Amino acid sequence: MNNHNDKFQEKELISNFELAGLVVVFLIVLIVLFPKNTLKNYILQERSNYNLARDYLQSLIKAYPKKNNDFVKYLIEFDLKLYDIPNTMADAAEEIAKMDINMFNVHASAGKRAMREVMNRLQKFEKRPIVLAVTALTSFSNEEFKEIYGEDIEKKAIEFAKNAYEAGLDGVVCSVWESLKIKKNTNENFI
Repeated sequence: MNNHNDKFQEKELISNFELAGLVVVFLIVLIVLFPKNTLKNYILQERSNYNLARDYLQSLIKAYPKKNNDFVKYLIEFDLKLYDIPNTMADAAEEIAKMDINMFNVHASAGKRAMREVMNRLQKFEKRPIVLAVTALTSFSNEEFKEIYGEDIEKKAIEFAKNAYEAGLDGVVCSVWESLKIKKNTNENFI
């Protein structure tokens, strides 16, 4: 029986062992490039009294060496799920675009204004990254999602997708269950 998984396994680019090796190498490179005290000092010099997690991420992106960063260019998607106030999201998007990343994502629940600000900021780049909005984390049950957003996942995912489309994003990351309805409510070219 030839199912989807069999086809995927036939096209496997690297083995699990090789993938684990790449992860280890990546972690070692991060440790070498960003010693704990150096990054901490950078954050303290750059700003004080801000959300440390946000500053850590922004500092990591800003402090990333622009020279000899070829391995970053091979990233298919920078899976950050940006979620913050509009200006901070746009700042992060601009720094990501400077790194020649092909694609990154934001949380659609950050709102249409935040997504629009990201896209406005990226207009100045001749080759801007593809920007996708995450509609709903797959770890949520419908009940958990409803507790936070007040509606069922399917209904809210379509609303989030419409907002992303109207804000000028390139597409969304969503469940296969919502994908057809999202296409019907946005555009065939919306990813």
